[in-house]
Amino acid sequence: MFGGKNGGKYIATATADAEIDFLFVASDTVFTTLTDSADVDLVAAKALTALTVPAGVYLSAGTGKKIKAVSYSSGTVFGYTLETSTV
Repeated sequence: MFGGKNGGKYIATATADAEIDFLFVASDTVFTTLTDSADVDLVAAKALTALTVPAGVYLSAGTGKKIKAVSYSSGTVFGYTLETSTV
């Protein structure tokens, strides 16, 4: 699936100051950093510390928030930004 505004974007090892609505884990991934727009540590908040997130999982920051920073030690991740309706 490559939906969302301008499709999906492969996230190489790290990104900061992003505005991502959700992540798609394309292959088993170990996150080292996952921060939302309010600087909440999502690795700790979602109990992902030292866990391998399996392929096929979608992760979001939560309602009204964006994912701001992402880094991982292994795996493949794509970030998506949803198109906002102006109607």
